[in-house]
Amino acid sequence: YFPGSQHYTDTWYFRFQLKVLEIFKKFPQYQFVFKVPPNYKEKALYKKITKDVGHVEVESKKLTQIIYEPDLYILDSLSTTIIQVAATHIPIIAYLGEHCKKANPEAVKLLEKRARCGKNEKSFLSLIEGTLQSPDQIINFPFDDNFLYEYGTGPCPGDREWSETIQGIIQRTHLDAKNRGKNDHEFICSS
Repeated sequence: YFPGSQHYTDTWYFRFQLKVLEIFKKFPQYQFVFKVPPNYKEKALYKKITKDVGHVEVESKKLTQIIYEPDLYILDSLSTTIIQVAATHIPIIAYLGEHCKKANPEAVKLLEKRARCGKNEKSFLSLIEGTLQSPDQIINFPFDDNFLYEYGTGPCPGDREWSETIQGIIQRTHLDAKNRGKNDHEFICSS
């Protein structure tokens, strides 16, 4: 999935995904989904190469519609998807090697605290296979949110930090409830 580019039509990339598919074939006890963009013109090709593998399907819904469904994300390129899935608490394996958009070194340092990163094809494929062989190791995946903060949400506009903003909401809500009376309750949900 590489929006805004033709990365997915590249011969190397296609062969790379076939190698990932070969790993998936070894683990019929799991359900795998190739998530492709909505209206993806090569979807039929992915359906063709996965048709004989019953535990692999091709999905073209928007990521936000299915974002909490997987137990593990395997990302084969850097795109906005990395920010979206980093906002969940679902483990991530990310490819950062050749033929991929280059991340700046500071971003990589933080991403490595949130995801297991393969910096070349061999290490990426090894991470996938090793994780699938020992799924109990998923509980040891990193869940540091600094990558998401620095490259996803960032600080609030102005000099305030997100933590200060949420404290302001909590304090105001508490005072509002106090002023309304004991039996009034207010729930603030954000998405």
